[in-house]
Amino acid sequence: MSDIITDAVETMNRKIAGRSFDYKVRFELPGEGVFVVDESGARIADEPGDVTLKAKPKVFAAISDGSQNPAAAVMLGKLKISGDMSLALKVGALFG
Repeated sequence: MSDIITDAVETMNRKIAGRSFDYKVRFELPGEGVFVVDESGARIADEPGDVTLKAKPKVFAAISDGSQNPAAAVMLGKLKISGDMSLALKVGALFG
């Protein structure tokens, strides 16, 4: 698996530490891979989620480091969301 996915999983595990997480999010980073986040934490896995977020690796990195607002990324078409939109809002709060 790519270093980008490994780094993304580590980042998400830091962001969700100590938080209640009762749903599953699938992150798709085209050209790099897929990972999921659920009550067990973030891990490399190709599983369906309650909500799926798809972004280029650079966009995900920018959202993760706070230089890209997730809502703006959606409006600009840089971040695609499918599934439960209310859960996508919860995920977005992790990056605030």
